[in-house]
Amino acid sequence: MRPIRKYDAARTRDFLKGLAPRAISEVPSLVMRNLRKISLVLLALIFVTAGCRIDMHMQPYYRPLAKTDFFADGRSARNPVDGTVARGDLREDSYLYSGKIGGNPGDYMPFPVNAEVMNRGQDRFNVYCTPCHGRVGDGNGFIPSRGLKRPPVVSH
Repeated sequence: MRPIRKYDAARTRDFLKGLAPRAISEVPSLVMRNLRKISLVLLALIFVTAGCRIDMHMQPYYRPLAKTDFFADGRSARNPVDGTVARGDLREDSYLYSGKIGGNPGDYMPFPVNAEVMNRGQDRFNVYCTPCHGRVGDGNGFIPSRGLKRPPVVSH
């Protein structure tokens, strides 16, 4: 077992002075002399760390219906469930989507118009149209007040 020494202030001060950095006035000259090395190291560090973020960027995937050995039938995707309709792709009522009957403009609504439908339409207008067109459709919405081009008037 080592003997315990008493605290020696002079010896401690000398030890700490040996650990101290050079004078502050010398630091800028050290940096300037080694600036090329420092900049090369920083540049290399930037290039190395820029390629490290591949969490969601490099996912394994298959092109739809491409060949694979994962499934027994050799395809990478499954057939949709019977009766599945892609959202927005069911166009059975052409009048509802085009507003025309045989190339001519229609003269009636393709669904019954009631208070519920009118409230839904007003709600959708307030959400999607009023920022540009304004609540009354006069083109004085919030967006044109910020200096962007006024949209056309939509009130009939």
